[in-house]
Formats: sequence, C-alpha cells, structure tokens
Amino acid sequence: MAVSNLQVLDVHGLNLIIQKLKDGTLVVGKAGSVDAAQLSGTIPLDKLPKAALERITIVETEAARLALTSDDVQNGDSIKVTQSGKMYAVVDDTKLGTEAAFTDYVVGTAAKAALADAVPWGGVTGKPTAFPPESHVHTPAECGVEAIPDETIEAIISGTYKS
Repeated sequence: MAVSNLQVLDVHGLNLIIQKLKDGTLVVGKAGSVDAAQLSGTIPLDKLPKAALERITIVETEAARLALTSDDVQNGDSIKVTQSGKMYAVVDDTKLGTEAAFTDYVVGTAAKAALADAVPWGGVTGKPTAFPPESHVHTPAECGVEAIPDETIEAIISGTYKS
C-alpha cells in the first residue's frame, strides 16, 4: 500500500507535544467526550442546523399563510395570522400551500377558555343586558320530534304501557 504525503514528527516535534501535555496546554481525550467546564460562549445561530430551530412567522392574512414556502417555514414552526388572531403550527412542510400543512392551536386566555368545563356568568362577554323570559309553546313537530298519542301518555302514567 503506497502512502503519499506522509508526515511524521521528528524528535523536536515529539518533545513539543510532551511538554504541552505536561503543562496542560494540550489535553488529550477520547472522541465524543468534552469537559463542559472547558466550554464558554454561545454558538452563533447560523451554525445551528435549520431543523434545530423553531421559529414564529407573522403574516397578515390566511392567504399569506397559504402562500408560505419551505424557504419561509419548516415543520415545528408557528404562524400567527394577525387579521384573524389565529395561531398555526406547521405539521407537514411537504404540503405547504394547503390546509393539510397546518394545525391550528390556541394560546393564553383562549387556550384556558377552550379547555374550561364551565365559564362563570361574569366571564361571559357580549351578553345582553336583559333577557326577560317570555311565555311560548312549540308543537312536537316544531322541535323535530314525533307527537306521542294521548292513549300512550295515559298508559305510561297509569303504568299499563307495554312497548
């Protein structure tokens, strides 16, 4: 096997390495192992893979959201539509341009209301100031149900009804 451009250390180079090992200016470790105490500073965002970042993109309209491309957003990104106030997450960036690329979600007060089992009357907005009861009647047909014949009602009340 022929080796070209082979470089070897001479005695001076070996002595230099030995000295650096002794004075701690050269630290030898195993691959994949770094002492975190030796690290400082921050990693510039442009050095991180695009997929490691989740971003929020703000657009004016729903049409602008549907016009987003893979140059604008990726899976995991959030989109805020200012006109509607809705929030969306990109769930399939291969389907950008369609509703299938997004799922909507709510945050803040809207999220709490969406999950609430009940809302106190004082928390209801846009309610009328007065709602006076008014006597009225509806026929069963108006309510979308069949009328029960009088004899059936009488049999139910008397306990003689047989289905």
